[in-house]
Amino acid sequence: MTTIGGSRLCRCLAAVALLAGAACAGQPEPTTPAEKSARGDELLRKMSDTLKNTQAFSVTIAETHEKAGRNGQKSAYTLTREVVVRRPDRLWLHTTGSDERNITTAYDGKTVTLVGATQKVWATFPGGSNVDETLDIAGDRYNLRIAAADFLYSSPYDSFADKESTGGWVRRTTVDGRSCEEVSYALKAVDFTLSVASAGPTLPCQVSITYKEEPGQPVSKLVFNNWNLTAQPQDGQFVANVPQGYEQIPMVERIPKSELKANAAKAMGAAQRK
Repeated sequence: MTTIGGSRLCRCLAAVALLAGAACAGQPEPTTPAEKSARGDELLRKMSDTLKNTQAFSVTIAETHEKAGRNGQKSAYTLTREVVVRRPDRLWLHTTGSDERNITTAYDGKTVTLVGATQKVWATFPGGSNVDETLDIAGDRYNLRIAAADFLYSSPYDSFADKESTGGWVRRTTVDGRSCEEVSYALKAVDFTLSVASAGPTLPCQVSITYKEEPGQPVSKLVFNNWNLTAQPQDGQFVANVPQGYEQIPMVERIPKSELKANAAKAMGAAQRK
């Protein structure tokens, strides 16, 4: 499993944070760098535990992403992503956007199927044995950038376990009328600021990510709504529905550099057999 400091956050536009319970428990605001760091870490762990201990959940994510053109100018596009997770091995996504994107992704425990309604096409590739492995395969081998992927792993905190990161608790704030608190961290590849619910389940409200190593240092913002931690999705939720007449297109698999370096012939042969 990769970490935020490595590739997962950069790859998937994902990030997490929570500062839950501070206000409700009557905890004083941290003032020193050590206190702010400790509070941030404590809340990240609480958020991770909340999601890790949830067998199934759903959430809607409003996303805004910047992209830099060849001339250096930035433009923005928006996405709405509906997500359903059932651990250990089921995942469903429906993504629509201002770029006319309309894609449904279904992982049924064995296979990932993508259906594009706008272009009337579909594609498939082998998944892993669980959601964690499948997210890694999607990012590492097929360059599928799934925003907020770190929230979907079985232990989200591992994505933030970077000894070189700096930051912690920042302030108490409000997001869409929800009482929240902020944490902010700086890593080698990204900076991110996260707002989390101050009361109730320790869940993220909003995250803003700056990609420092990408041209123009684009920013992505994700706003989380409609968390449902008692969802009970049935098997049918994760079965791909490919309408008649849609064209199947191939998925281009990338071979990780580590595999090529270790044994190029073996890596190439495995990819061809797939």
